[in-house]
Amino acid sequence: MEGYEYLTITPISKDAKNKGCIDYNEQEKRTSTHGYRWCWDDSKYNKAKKGEYFAFLFFEKRVIIHKIENVKPPSERLDSWSSNVGQQGRQVLELSNPLKELSWREWLALNGPTAKQGTYTTKTTERPSLHSMLMYVEYQFQNAQIQETTQMTCENVQESTN
Repeated sequence: MEGYEYLTITPISKDAKNKGCIDYNEQEKRTSTHGYRWCWDDSKYNKAKKGEYFAFLFFEKRVIIHKIENVKPPSERLDSWSSNVGQQGRQVLELSNPLKELSWREWLALNGPTAKQGTYTTKTTERPSLHSMLMYVEYQFQNAQIQETTQMTCENVQESTN
């Protein structure tokens, strides 16, 4: 499994007027109120792949980890992102719901990167503690999927016997 070898990170500004902060708040609203999937744009190099991990970094506060569930072409960018003229060539990452939230202290203890500008990707194998944490998140993610599938199968069997 290579999904936790790379982690794409996007810093979210403390400034409520910053485009990243506005976009993040829009994503929270879209997902919680309307049931849409989380999505974000890739780094300018468009290297993220399905199955890898993604993090929103709130400098000196917290980090929220998601899994990249799908990668779509730039043509599928949200209409509300149209003002980000310099980012129109970036592919769209569909993300899982949040899988793990880390305090800033936990992030630093994992040797998590702390760059504050622009979306970037880090190779986690060069940061063993961060890599191990993502391996554990992957383990939990896989177990949750197995439990969900087992529960759905049991419910289907139960319905067919009634």
